Amino acid sequence: MPQLTCIGDRIPCARIDAVHSRYERTVNFLHQESLISLHTFSDPRTALSVHLEGIDLPSIRSIERTPDSSLILNDQIKLDFDERHIYPASAFEHAARQSFPTALDVSALQALLLRQIIDNPLLVTLSGVLSCSGIFDRVVELKFRAAWNYWQQGQYLTTALSFKGRGKGSSPAGDDFLCGLLLGLKTREYSEGADFSNIRTVVFEAALGNNLIVNTLLNHAYQGWADSDFVALVQSLNNDSNGLHSAVQKILMHGSSSGADSLLGFVGAWS
Repeated sequence: MPQLTCIGDRIPCARIDAVHSRYERTVNFLHQESLISLHTFSDPRTALSVHLEGIDLPSIRSIERTPDSSLILNDQIKLDFDERHIYPASAFEHAARQSFPTALDVSALQALLLRQIIDNPLLVTLSGVLSCSGIFDRVVELKFRAAWNYWQQGQYLTTALSFKGRGKGSSPAGDDFLCGLLLGLKTREYSEGADFSNIRTVVFEAALGNNLIVNTLLNHAYQGWADSDFVALVQSLNNDSNGLHSAVQKILMHGSSSGADSLLGFVGAWS
């Protein structure tokens, strides 16, 4: 029998049966312009995700959230949930505001990433040094360095267009970087009381494309709907070195390189 472990508070009250994509541990359902993910693993916990244990994902054809706080699978399996199961979209905002009005210190995070991330074309945005050995990665690295120069010059539209779609995978490295960058800017708004809304909007709108997975991730980052690992990261930035190391290790496990790419974008928001 499936066991519900977590459901995001932004899951709409609707029946959804349009499957966008299936992976080993994830099924993505399409609802309007966003993807709603059904997972069989505990992280990441985001506002548009449902997490279950003991379920055969290939058999799931539809999900429905009802007004009476139930989740229905395939129109027949009903799972009830309460506040203990809900991962609130406001959790990230709360974590970032804990330090207000003191700005978050990302220097320890930057140093940790320089030690932990190797042979990644996006590392040039942090180190300023070309370090990739492969031919493809070196070419992409040069493109990323040029894109990062645009950011430092305040050319935000050109920055987004230059990172957009570059790299490998279902969510290319450049797009993961932009997600981290948007999330970092939103974090600074929460923690410093600053206003980066114009910059965030320019980057977000320019980064959108035909990849619905990427578009959903970008929207999450733009809205500040972070997963639980990034919540833990922000909570540990100023005064918890052990917690910071643990959070970074968990994020680095996201995808093949998506975690590293998004972390580099996140710290880039302070540059």
